[in-house]
Amino acid sequence: MELTGIVPPLITPLDSDGGIDTRSLSRLVEYLLAGGVHGLFVLGSSGEAASLDAEERTSVVRTVTATAAGRVPVLVGVIDTSLRRIFTYLDMAKRLGASAVVALPTYYYQTNQAEIIEFFRAIAHRSPLPLVAYNLPQMVGVSIEPDTVAQLAREGIIGAIKDSSPDLSRTRETLLATRDVPHFSVLTGLEMVVDLAVAMGVAGAVPGLANVAPRHYVETFELARAGQMDRARVIQEQLTTLFAITRQGRAAQSYSAVALSGFKTVMQRTGFL
Repeated sequence: MELTGIVPPLITPLDSDGGIDTRSLSRLVEYLLAGGVHGLFVLGSSGEAASLDAEERTSVVRTVTATAAGRVPVLVGVIDTSLRRIFTYLDMAKRLGASAVVALPTYYYQTNQAEIIEFFRAIAHRSPLPLVAYNLPQMVGVSIEPDTVAQLAREGIIGAIKDSSPDLSRTRETLLATRDVPHFSVLTGLEMVVDLAVAMGVAGAVPGLANVAPRHYVETFELARAGQMDRARVIQEQLTTLFAITRQGRAAQSYSAVALSGFKTVMQRTGFL
């Protein structure tokens, strides 16, 4: 499966009791599809996967795959520190109709590149679905190095990577390291430089802010891919201004809490949650 385009990492709406708000989640899926997105990614960082139990994760995946009904690929995060639990999530994703699964390197305990390779091999050998790697060094504590990505891609272990490293030069190195691998996709997770990343050669983007403004990100992607960089830059700058909602909150809150609450507040006030 070759991934391209805008693939929003969905937020996970919760009800007043802290349970999964499946009705709002279905509305969000329809809103994103109406905005022209090319895929959906559930149970990532924006989806608060690390805070959800197995039953809640299953509810999210069931709701999104049923609502999307095959109109776009659905990627499911299998983020965990335990391979045994990851294997159960793989089976769940397959059973509920997901298109691919997405995994981080194991976190909490620091790993080296050789261990990262073995970790992804173990997941891929057990997975009934294509595997996408997720590079998020600012949260995991270790980066998936470009040479590691290239090795995993050449072995057929991963078919794509979401690169959320804040260093765009590292994304370029990953593009160069994998450019000889047929049908391998590098996607950026950086909301504020989608235009530049597409011009650099990424196949798409996974921007959290696309929960709020999917059509604008689709337009930015399509314009940049067509080489209309001046027009793409105008929209990207508007999105960069909008991204300020991720910095509006109580001083005592962490950035992650403020960012997610910003997305959810906008979605709530516009009637989607």
